Amino acid sequence: MNDEQAPPTESAGAGPDVEIEASANARKLRVLERPRVELSVMGGAHVRRDDDGQRENLPRRLEPGRTYRDVWVNRRLAGRLEDSAQDRLPG
Repeated sequence: MNDEQAPPTESAGAGPDVEIEASANARKLRVLERPRVELSVMGGAHVRRDDDGQRENLPRRLEPGRTYRDVWVNRRLAGRLEDSAQDRLPG
């Protein structure tokens, strides 16, 4: 999470307005270059972001030229408008 994004919130049990989750697995994964991953939730100061990732058999920093076996990754990215921003929406 960078300095421009507010921490996630749980307001009265309300879930996110937008949520994307993806998973992938592989028996064998060979890394040729160190991956660069960037995730963002746009919407300005009135958006709360929740970003969660899990992995099995993969280190946090992948090494080029190395083969990893029986890997699994899951990533969840969610955003929620703060109550003040929702009050300004039409309809």
